[in-house]
Amino acid sequence: MKSIDSLKGESKEVKANTPIKRKSEPENHKKIEVQTEVLGSFYEATVSAVLVKLKMHKSSWPFRNPVNPDAQGVPNYLEVIREPMDLKTI
Repeated sequence: MKSIDSLKGESKEVKANTPIKRKSEPENHKKIEVQTEVLGSFYEATVSAVLVKLKMHKSSWPFRNPVNPDAQGVPNYLEVIREPMDLKTI
């Protein structure tokens, strides 16, 4: 192995179009996929549990079902609420 002092004055020529060698996929690619699937399942289960608790809360009744503007007597509802959302739709 050369010391730093012995490398002084030496130069290496690098071609401009020399391709950089890269691995096509990381060695742990499959491990990452499995972790993503597990985390996805975990988050899905967590969100489902939160939605169940929200739906059961005594103050959630106005948000449990979508609003039917004509049937509920609020014909301009969709003009006021441009992006309606309810717990059933989620």
